[in-house]
Amino acid sequence: MKQELEKQNMNVVKYQAADGQEITLDAELVRRFLVHGRPEMVSNQELIFFMNICKARKLNPLVKDCYLIKYGNEPAAIVTSIDFYRRRARAQKDCTGWKKGVIVLTKDGTPKETFGIVLPGEKLVGGWFEAKPKGWEEPLRVEVNLEAHIKKTSDGRTTRFWSPENQASQIMKVAESQGLRTLWPDEFAKLYTQEEIITGEEVISREEKLHAIDAETVKSEPCLNKDKDELPSEEGQSVKELFDRALKETGIRYPKKKMQVFISRCADHNKMDNEAIMKGAMENIQAFMAGFTKWLANSEKKQEEPAEPTDELMKQFDVLCSEKELFDYNREDFLDYCLKGSENTKAQMEKIINVFDTLYETYSQRKETDR
Repeated sequence: MKQELEKQNMNVVKYQAADGQEITLDAELVRRFLVHGRPEMVSNQELIFFMNICKARKLNPLVKDCYLIKYGNEPAAIVTSIDFYRRRARAQKDCTGWKKGVIVLTKDGTPKETFGIVLPGEKLVGGWFEAKPKGWEEPLRVEVNLEAHIKKTSDGRTTRFWSPENQASQIMKVAESQGLRTLWPDEFAKLYTQEEIITGEEVISREEKLHAIDAETVKSEPCLNKDKDELPSEEGQSVKELFDRALKETGIRYPKKKMQVFISRCADHNKMDNEAIMKGAMENIQAFMAGFTKWLANSEKKQEEPAEPTDELMKQFDVLCSEKELFDYNREDFLDYCLKGSENTKAQMEKIINVFDTLYETYSQRKETDR
């Protein structure tokens, strides 16, 4: 009985956050609502560590001060909002403010510092931070290299948040968080912003990509189980024949032309050929068919829905957000505010971009009022 009570106490943490809100966290709440990625893979030890870090640093995860990220076999990572860093830093008694910016190379190779502007022909190479708290004889200066922090996917592509148009803002935030953590370790030790850590988009494994297959349509529905080179031991039969037979044995009727499209989509998404997709599918044909059925339903539904915003419109929106230093959950929250419950269509995104500054101003006023 005593051991059971001790276990229950470990799984519940109560404290007052820095914003004055009384917080009660339990392991199940964190797993269900505060984990990005694969919540089912987070261990109890990681959940307990997260809850106690929140308590020790007086974080309020319920207003997105922080959250937990878990992908694959990588250790869970605690991601902290840069806005939390800034609020807590300003509250320090010896804080006198700080400066941040970027380091660029001009056309003739000369290093130059700016407060975030990179002119045409200049090369961004890093970020800088500088502050001098009360009582310090010399200011603290932190410089960080861009190349050391650019995040890439497992196949070598630069992630969306580190695309060229976002890099200046991102590397400034890395320098800022490192500088603030150096100045006030009691406030920020073991806390890192999204820009500083590797997250799911970068560490996702080949096997997990096979499970995802078509991220746009299948979402998290598992479709393939393994990526094996072996064929079933059926002499004289091709991969296509074996695959067709496996489909027939499921007893599920399906449109053959749509199946061909789905296999091609899977192959393109995973950078594999069609035969490799069919081999993997035969390892768990029921899961594959579940993914196909979901994709088919979604593709038919999309034909009836209004046109979605193009990649170019979303890119414009991301650039405008980066200029306002809106990233992570703030960007998603701002997009929700702009949409106000309406569909995220091409026409709607065009309206949002046309009145972006006005929307941002009213959004900022609302956030200030909420505080």
